[in-house]
Amino acid sequence: GTGLGTASLIRDSHGSWLPLPAEGGHVIFPFIGKEEAAFQDFAAREHGLACLSGDDVLSGRGLRLLHLFLTGERREAHEIAAEALGSETGTLRWYARFYARACRNWALSTLCTGGLFITGGIALRNPLVTECAAFREAFYEGPHRRLLERIPVRRFTDMNSGLWGSAWFGMRMTA
Repeated sequence: GTGLGTASLIRDSHGSWLPLPAEGGHVIFPFIGKEEAAFQDFAAREHGLACLSGDDVLSGRGLRLLHLFLTGERREAHEIAAEALGSETGTLRWYARFYARACRNWALSTLCTGGLFITGGIALRNPLVTECAAFREAFYEGPHRRLLERIPVRRFTDMNSGLWGSAWFGMRMTA
């Protein structure tokens, strides 16, 4: 896929929706604790990077490295997603925790009290990523739980939502 894309949708002064694109996938990913630090070191070595971004951790290449780190199995991302993200596995728990952390940080950074809408290939093809307990626990963890509980989290199920948004933006630019 294309990585961890982010954007906000706000109303402008005329009441029209205005998309605000961002580069949330390029933000340095926060790892917590010794186990995650070990994965961070492993993935940074494998990627040849000094630090990892959300794209490095949550894209297909990140999923491949996470699964390799946890199981020792070197497999393609689509195979891992089909098997390891479809049931309660260690790969699912770690990946969902990382995914939730990125979502939580975006929600806190933007105060998206109207809702956090998740779309994209991995989350849409593997609903357990956002529906499992590991996602919920990680999303609400920390001192801002009460604020986060007021933010609805929804999965967009239209695989073409990014294309629809691009088409809408293109129409606005040519009007």
